[in-house]
Amino acid sequence: MIFYGWGSKIKNDLIIGYRICQGCNRFSVFFLSRRIFRITLFFIPVIWWTKEYYVKCGNCNRGYSIDKTEYQRLKVYYGRMTNLKMTTEIYEYMKSFAKNLEASDYNADYVYSSVAQRYPIGEYAKEYRQLIMDYLTYSVKEVPTF
Repeated sequence: MIFYGWGSKIKNDLIIGYRICQGCNRFSVFFLSRRIFRITLFFIPVIWWTKEYYVKCGNCNRGYSIDKTEYQRLKVYYGRMTNLKMTTEIYEYMKSFAKNLEASDYNADYVYSSVAQRYPIGEYAKEYRQLIMDYLTYSVKEVPTF
């Protein structure tokens, strides 16, 4: 008797930072993802290939489709970025500094300099500064979890 099967799975390859999700209206981590189709034999994947590429929200799983060349470009660029734990830690630290501040370049520079002194953000300075400005610009409502 031979057991075989098939199916698809979405794999989160790497983090590309925090953004405001249009689906859930929250700051959330975004992932570079791909849909993998696989065929299994005795529950072991023997053939698999990528069907689609996505950038998706880690909170509500909504996102948008991208093509293979854009996926490869983003993977090279964000592949050297800090891991999820470090990015989350930086985000939480940034939130503690940005509480009750209004959106202005001065405040964004103040928060950014505090974050840059504590964490090695290096070549991703532009992305982190944009994250800080987004956080200051939009009111982030904490949604209770059940």
